[in-house]
Amino acid sequence: MRARVFPRDAAVLLVIGGVIGLLIAVVPGAGAPLALALAVAWMGMWLLRSDRGGQVEPLPPRRR
Repeated sequence: MRARVFPRDAAVLLVIGGVIGLLIAVVPGAGAPLALALAVAWMGMWLLRSDRGGQVEPLPPRRR
């Protein structure tokens, strides 16, 4: 979320899904973490559809 690489809503949903996934690991029989799956799918679709090729600038070469 701090780097702002993905949409903010998707990053928040990913964090919430991770917390729910941890809680489900502690409580047996609670079901599958749907929020985490939705967040990962959302971020994957966003990556496939976004055109971010020209936004990244290469670092200058290191001097030895």
